[in-house]
Amino acid sequence: MSHDSVEKTPEGYDDEIDLRELFSVLWQGKISIIIGGLLGAILSVGYALSLPNFYTAEALMAPKAEGSGLSGLAGQFGGLAGLAGIDIGGGEASKTQIALETLKSRSFFAEYMYEDVLVALMAAEGWDRESDELIIDENIYDPLSQQWVRDAQLPFKKKPSVQEAYEVFISDHLVVAEDQKTSFVSLKVKHYSATVARDWVLAIIGGIEASVREKEVSEAERSILFLKAESSENSLISLNEVFASLIEEQT
Repeated sequence: MSHDSVEKTPEGYDDEIDLRELFSVLWQGKISIIIGGLLGAILSVGYALSLPNFYTAEALMAPKAEGSGLSGLAGQFGGLAGLAGIDIGGGEASKTQIALETLKSRSFFAEYMYEDVLVALMAAEGWDRESDELIIDENIYDPLSQQWVRDAQLPFKKKPSVQEAYEVFISDHLVVAEDQKTSFVSLKVKHYSATVARDWVLAIIGGIEASVREKEVSEAERSILFLKAESSENSLISLNEVFASLIEEQT
């Protein structure tokens, strides 16, 4: 009996020691987890507070009424041509959808935005409100020589390409939304500089107006060419009416 007691007693102490050690390890781990969590929260807050301020410029664009301007003129005579059995191609499209597709396209960015916004888009790292000047990362762009100096690896080049700049602009700086009920388009642009954000919004609006105008002129001219080619075979269409309307539209 005594022999059995001697053998069991150490095992009992071992169990008690193991439990204490286990509890100690777990408690130390708990402290480490708590400390790690607090440090993570502090670092996250510190990072958020250290982010540069971004300013947002907004504009609300209302679509031009259907049937107005050159597009309305083209539609008018396109309808007459259809009645006369003449197919001039094309079709009705929402002006809002056209504007949205246009301003989000790379071709629009390349033609109306790229060269003017490139430095502020790809090299700015802040904005001095008092002087209204951008803070430029001189490891990317040298303001004195006006040269791109960044260390770029293929397929990128020192000067950002249209594609690279376009992707940054669309993903990081531009927000566009359409109100389905009113067809109004909400345009928002954000940047370190409030001035730059405003200028970009104005540039986009000006570019959209110019682009839509070009498309309307092209559509009207195309309609007239078809009508002129086919009018000799159809008495329903008066070219005098077409030209009179065009002159009135341009004056």
